[in-house]
Formats: sequence, structure tokens, C-alpha cells
Amino acid sequence: MDELVAHAEGAGRCGGVVRLAPGGARGCKASALLGDKGCETNGYDQFTRIHFWKTPVAEGGKYVPYSRWTQDYIAIMGGR
Repeated sequence: MDELVAHAEGAGRCGGVVRLAPGGARGCKASALLGDKGCETNGYDQFTRIHFWKTPVAEGGKYVPYSRWTQDYIAIMGGR
């Protein structure tokens, strides 16, 4: 069975529309559940637009303390 990933659009306290898309490109090939255009319909081609957070690493490869991590995160989110 194809691995599916669900994401909500506009989900909040009232809920939202949940769409399904395969977790990998192989799942896009004629999935019985999604149909021939299931990946296209559910935005799988937009996956490359997602930017994942990468935890800051100090010199020497050691992880940055949580307090520094939160400062950096707030600075990024605040547009500084």
C-alpha cells in the first residue's frame, strides 16, 4: 500500500480540508486510492517549496544550547 501523508488546509478549532498525498514519488504511479491525477490534485508537486528547519550547530559540530536555538528561531521568524 502507498504511504500517505495527510496535511490540513486552514485547519483550526473548526477543522479543515484534509488532503492526502504519497510520502514518496513512487506512490504517485497510478495509486488505486488517489487515481491517475491524485498527486497533481493534492499538491505533491509543491513539496519542494517546503523549507525544513535545521537546528543550528556550533563550531566543532556540537549542537547549540536550546536558549541560543530559540533566540535564532525568534530572529528568523521576526524577520530580523
